[in-house]
Amino acid sequence: MTITTENQNGVINIIKRAKKYNPEIGNYKQHFINDRLDYTVKLSNGRIVVPRGMAHDQEAQPSSIDENRIQSVAANFINDNPRLNIHNTSNTEEGSVSKKKGFWEKLFIIFGIK
Repeated sequence: MTITTENQNGVINIIKRAKKYNPEIGNYKQHFINDRLDYTVKLSNGRIVVPRGMAHDQEAQPSSIDENRIQSVAANFINDNPRLNIHNTSNTEEGSVSKKKGFWEKLFIIFGIK
């Protein structure tokens, strides 16, 4: 990957827009041209891929970018520092995740799979 500043304002503004759909997305640090000729963006807590054409369009005419496209960018965020936030809303078996349960059991409960 090659570091670049090309379309930097577009990349930064797409990241800001994507945070509306995924507030876990961190702050922009730098971006690179990847092997698919898109931008891989290094964030304060992970990375995200922004299509090169989208970053250009964001700079030229931001209103031309459909929110569905921004949502798809937000969905590809990879968090390098994930935290498992488990909120215990009830004392029932389904509503609580015991520390005695294994990782996969907790994960299945979170996603509603038993």
